[in-house]
Amino acid sequence: MKIKNELIYREYITREEQHYHASYAEELSFYNTVKSGDVETINKSYTGNYTMQPGLGQLSENAVQSAKYHFVIAAALIARYCIEAGMEHELAFTASDMYINKVDKCTNTDDISALQYEMIMYYTNHMNKLRTSNVYSLPVTKCIEYIYNHLHTQIRMEELTSVSGLSTGYLSRLFRKETGQTISSYVRNRKLDTAKNMLIHSDYPMSTISETLCFASQSYFIETFKKYTGVTPAQFRKLHARKLEI
Repeated sequence: MKIKNELIYREYITREEQHYHASYAEELSFYNTVKSGDVETINKSYTGNYTMQPGLGQLSENAVQSAKYHFVIAAALIARYCIEAGMEHELAFTASDMYINKVDKCTNTDDISALQYEMIMYYTNHMNKLRTSNVYSLPVTKCIEYIYNHLHTQIRMEELTSVSGLSTGYLSRLFRKETGQTISSYVRNRKLDTAKNMLIHSDYPMSTISETLCFASQSYFIETFKKYTGVTPAQFRKLHARKLEI
């Protein structure tokens, strides 16, 4: 079960090389990875040619022009995803404009690819810093990183004490003092944030999302989701599907 959940979760947050047009869910999982500041996943999964990876469509018969089109699409979407997660509007759009102007001067796909990687890492590193910008102590920062990377599991206190090197009692007090939340609340809220993104940007059924994020049951997932959002997962998905259509 744990392996299955990890595979589904990793499928959601990483984009594997494909020899066909990448699915909508795969495309958006990449932007969610950048948005979450997951530098480790980006470095592991996005090495090589970033503009010509399998799964990207051909937007022009001219390879350089096609790569530029993909770059502009990526720049626009990454900026908006990062704004959604808290990046300053002006900074996000200024960076996007700067990189689009730079790519306009590129004359080959290798240069475009290198520039796209630079852009991806700029946004990902910024979001990573933003995620822990509240001057958290090193033990709490380590716990937050662990939580983000293990949302597909039942995160246990002993795992966090091992990561932080602190006792259960001291870690609990320190975590609440610095984040304003208990560890259990923080984990639950991050799982619900991920569930929201999965509902909007994938076609996974409720049962799969619930199981992947290790909620005790589908009914508990629905109950918890409604308690903290005011709507059921199905209602949330329907509402945001309408917004995307508009």
